[in-house]
Amino acid sequence: SSFDDVPEDNEYYYYVSALYEYGIINGVSDTEFGVENSITRGQLATVIFNVMNELIEEDTETVEPTEPKEEQPSTTSQDTALLETVFTKAIEKQQTTTSMKATMTMTQSMEIEEGEEQIKIDTNTKMDMSIVNKPMQFFADGTISTVDPTTGKSIEMPLKMYMTEKDGMYLYEGTTKSWMKFPSDMYEELLAQSGTQINAADQLKMLQQFATHFTIQENEDYYTLKLTGAGDKFTALVEEQLSAMNLGLDEEVLAEMKNMKFGNFNYEIKINKKTFDIEEMVMDFGMGINIEGVVMDIESKSTIKYSDFNAATTITIPAEVLKNAKPIEDLDALDSAGQ
Repeated sequence: SSFDDVPEDNEYYYYVSALYEYGIINGVSDTEFGVENSITRGQLATVIFNVMNELIEEDTETVEPTEPKEEQPSTTSQDTALLETVFTKAIEKQQTTTSMKATMTMTQSMEIEEGEEQIKIDTNTKMDMSIVNKPMQFFADGTISTVDPTTGKSIEMPLKMYMTEKDGMYLYEGTTKSWMKFPSDMYEELLAQSGTQINAADQLKMLQQFATHFTIQENEDYYTLKLTGAGDKFTALVEEQLSAMNLGLDEEVLAEMKNMKFGNFNYEIKINKKTFDIEEMVMDFGMGINIEGVVMDIESKSTIKYSDFNAATTITIPAEVLKNAKPIEDLDALDSAGQ
């Protein structure tokens, strides 16, 4: 101790020395501590202040300054290499998948203008589908709900369809409550297309042709590919695809189909990270058609969820459908007769 009245054998020597060294207390003079004196309230306040100050200084000295946390990298990127890898694996998995089930919901708003007459029709479609890829088989069962624009009456129409490579394509016509059979040349091209091996790199490049924004988002379980397409570029792409596919349509119909103009297009694909199965697809787009002066503007959003991969092996068209189905040309003849 620095104080004459606190020698080393004094019971307070250790405490006084320590407090003095830390600057918490001082003596009454440079040589005398005043160990026998009573402490005043002012001195007590000074001691408390010095203790608090010492603690703050110690905290500052011993605790490393906290560096700003480095921001976690965003889960969304435009990593072209990752996009191509994920997309390729998803396409490859899709081509080895033998069957699946799907549930589709679609909302659609259509405005039709012919001269001064304008009609708006909103529809909601719900559909359950079973799909077998090899050989190609398909069954869809659902409903289309809408409101009659003239009467305001709710309308719900059944929607059923079968297609197999063996027996062809059949559609249930809700108005006549009968099954209709499509001409063979209308689905043979679809079968040919379904057997085509898709080159994932080429497919990705095709999508990127009309993409203004193409990103991949990653979380613990899924990759999500998100694409925003430019309407004019997508229109050109559709025209190119229509020209390349032989759908058995005459030149007049093809010309009318080429009158379609697409607005911006949003496309989202959800891919399982472990299996690379495509489990969900969301499409949101607008399009316009002008056919012989009838202008239609359509806004559509659909969500398709896939499940039960490789569970089904075959789809069988019921015998009563095969037996009672009428050629779809008969429906066209009925429509013409009713006009």
